[in-house]
Amino acid sequence: MSADQEKSMTGTTLQASQLQRMLSGQTILQDISLTVAPGDVVGLLGKNGSGKTTLLETLLGFGFASFGNCSVWGEESTKMSSDCKQRIGYVPQRDELPGEMTAKQLFHLYRQLRPRWDGDMVERLMPAWELSETKRIRRMSEGQKQKLAIVLALAHQPELLVLDEPVASLDPIARRQFFQQLMDYACSDNRAIIFSSHIVSDMERIVNRIWCLQGGQLSCDRTLDDLYESVVRVSYKGELAQAQKVAIEGLLHSEEDRVGGQLILNNWSQGRLIALQNCGLENITVSGLSLEEIFLYLHGAKHE
Repeated sequence: MSADQEKSMTGTTLQASQLQRMLSGQTILQDISLTVAPGDVVGLLGKNGSGKTTLLETLLGFGFASFGNCSVWGEESTKMSSDCKQRIGYVPQRDELPGEMTAKQLFHLYRQLRPRWDGDMVERLMPAWELSETKRIRRMSEGQKQKLAIVLALAHQPELLVLDEPVASLDPIARRQFFQQLMDYACSDNRAIIFSSHIVSDMERIVNRIWCLQGGQLSCDRTLDDLYESVVRVSYKGELAQAQKVAIEGLLHSEEDRVGGQLILNNWSQGRLIALQNCGLENITVSGLSLEEIFLYLHGAKHE
């Protein structure tokens, strides 16, 4: 194992502390602190305009923080060495591929720039994803361009892979192929992956950690398992007075019928069951939620 590989296995991949970013006098990111370790597969969730793309770009040094700092393998993001950059794969939200080139020409160029270029991977992915090496990129569909950008990001075996809405233009079959490839990739060599997506059900298949951005702030930074255990649906029989509801910690949503009701609670623990029983509730049952439901409730939206 090389020195770089050993460092990646044991050290912190990416770190941000009290990060703030202002654009045109407006605060886009505020007081964000986070850490990414080797083996983390992080899903970044947030409504449109919450700052997801700005966060990813700032973490990678494409823009300067107004306050705070961020680093990748101990190097300041805006001052990364070329060796550090070689260890990163990035797929931006917007297509930035040269339209007049073919994939074959682009691969030839990238081989000169990427010492760890994996030609065997490219040869496997191109036909599997139904991509042509000879078609000019400008003649490709949006989905084909997106798949090609992903191939380019994977082909040099990056230790940190950052993907901004990587499946936005892919059909369901292509999305499934992509996530299978990403799962295989994540399981090899303890790599770190960060990606954002509007399709929460896809994210649920692969991530082990969730970040939620809300109003430019990191409202959630939890492992997926912890999130499942923490945000739950509580069904009951009985009646809760308004004053009792107000006093319930972490209440995200409530609804009632003639015989009982349901509560969506954050920061659940078994010890809270006694408190609910002391409110006079009976037949209390606790059930889990999907990641999409959790996201909607945490952002104040009722799940239909």
